[in-house]
Amino acid sequence: MGKTLFDKVWDNHVVDQLENGPDILYIDKHLIHEVTSPQAFSALKERNVPVFRPQQIVATADHNVPTLNQHLPITDELSRNQVAKLRQNCEEHNIELYGLAHPYQGIVHVIGPELGITQPGMTMVCGDSHTSTHGAFGSIAFGMYLYHKEKVEKKGKDLSTIIALTTWNSKSRKIFVGTFIGYGIFFSLVSGTLVYQPEVNFAIHYGATIPSGFIAPCCDSPGYMPKIIIYLTEHVGLQIIPINLVLQVIVSYLVGLNASVVVNAYAISKKGRGMSTIGAATGLFIACPTCAGTFMSVFIGTASGIALSIALTQMQTLFIAISIPVLLITPYIMAKKLRNTDGSCKIDPTK
Repeated sequence: MGKTLFDKVWDNHVVDQLENGPDILYIDKHLIHEVTSPQAFSALKERNVPVFRPQQIVATADHNVPTLNQHLPITDELSRNQVAKLRQNCEEHNIELYGLAHPYQGIVHVIGPELGITQPGMTMVCGDSHTSTHGAFGSIAFGMYLYHKEKVEKKGKDLSTIIALTTWNSKSRKIFVGTFIGYGIFFSLVSGTLVYQPEVNFAIHYGATIPSGFIAPCCDSPGYMPKIIIYLTEHVGLQIIPINLVLQVIVSYLVGLNASVVVNAYAISKKGRGMSTIGAATGLFIACPTCAGTFMSVFIGTASGIALSIALTQMQTLFIAISIPVLLITPYIMAKKLRNTDGSCKIDPTK
């Protein structure tokens, strides 16, 4: 069977494969900036470890710097210190720096492709959530999430570390991503963000141009305006409401987290299974009243289920608000069940 471009690049960079664990990849290029690099340099200094191949690292100051008048002092003290620390660390470790006033200074994920730093077939990392955008140029690029990584590496015994260890392995991350995306799409459908009306032709009934979109600045309650209406096809559209969008992201993330925890807890204890399942189910049904009504219709009849669904939908925002603290608390309850008597985690994060 033929390989995709992703498979080819990935396989070409595998250094080692852990048994029942993740692949270890060789990284071609590391991009750094002033916000997330100080922590890494401090960790190296504490361990007395030199920077590995500094010639493969490129630094720029881009997060806390002014677009104009860069010759003037940075007024914010924290930003000024971060930029100064980046310059100091790069000088100490002989790393290429495109700092203020340098002609190549710019947004780290823009100058990469502009300067030819980003190239097809590369593997790249950066301490920034937008790193994956380099994939558009045929590379595999990862954003490194510092808090999660720090918790895993330090292997502490607090509940947040137990959760981090539990969700660090490849299996948990796949479950999280799948649940986050799947629940997000499901939430979009039931909350009206993603609209599908096969019986209505938007072009005919609403006189809409396909495709097109517009912003409706009024009139509704705070949090529900402005609405963004997008007509994708004659029957499919988007209705983006600010409060629904925020809640969709938050609840989808928490449901994904609970789902990844429940898979690990399932193999540990029956009591753990019950608690985690409650957390995931609570998020699913409270955040999605239509789902609850559909589910209940199996037991109480379709008509009653529809009536219940309508009643619940009218209170959807309230139910979602209730579900958020439940989904926040449940992983910590689960973490207690996944902790050994000495405080360490029962889950091996490499498996």
